[in-house]
Amino acid sequence: MHFQSVAYTPLEELPAEIQILYDYNPTLAMQMLADAGYPDGFKVPLYCSSEPSSQDHAALLADQWAKIGVDAEIIANEAVVHNTSLYDVTYKGSAIASHEISDPVNALVRFGLTTGYCNFGAYSNSHYDELMHELLLELDEDKKIPIEKEAGLILLKEVGPYIPLYAQISGHYWWPWIKNYYGEISADDGGVASIITYCWVDEDLKKEMGYK
Repeated sequence: MHFQSVAYTPLEELPAEIQILYDYNPTLAMQMLADAGYPDGFKVPLYCSSEPSSQDHAALLADQWAKIGVDAEIIANEAVVHNTSLYDVTYKGSAIASHEISDPVNALVRFGLTTGYCNFGAYSNSHYDELMHELLLELDEDKKIPIEKEAGLILLKEVGPYIPLYAQISGHYWWPWIKNYYGEISADDGGVASIITYCWVDEDLKKEMGYK
């Protein structure tokens, strides 16, 4: 996982035990499965949303996993059903989820804290919990960064609860006549409705730009 205010660390500069987890090596993956007691692979349900993009991601994963003997059964549910199973952690096997990660504190706490709101993997690590409580109490941004980096490395190394797939850049565009809005993306759990109340339209500027 990569987070906004955490100083970016290239993959090749991460610890060797983390780098190896993100190297494409089917042979080593099969050996790791064998060492874990699954020499012939295993079957696993793979839950996803019925949205086309989610099903596409599931299909790509199933194809890749099949190459190392993991037989993924794709189960697509309506978004409400799928999301409920994630938040309640009632799914069995594996599931696809996504979340904005622009705020490192938000992302690290929600995903990794034992009682985290988005802890879809039911992850629990006492040392990580201590880091999160320290992070939440720290007000100095410079002092937050090393805590965030340590926590990020823990999640990267312990890929049991989460397997990061990819990160994509997203953003909001708005007309220059919309004032008091500065590009907030997730002010209220993925939306900006709570901010709209404080925005206003510069009608003169709008007319100057040729719009009524």
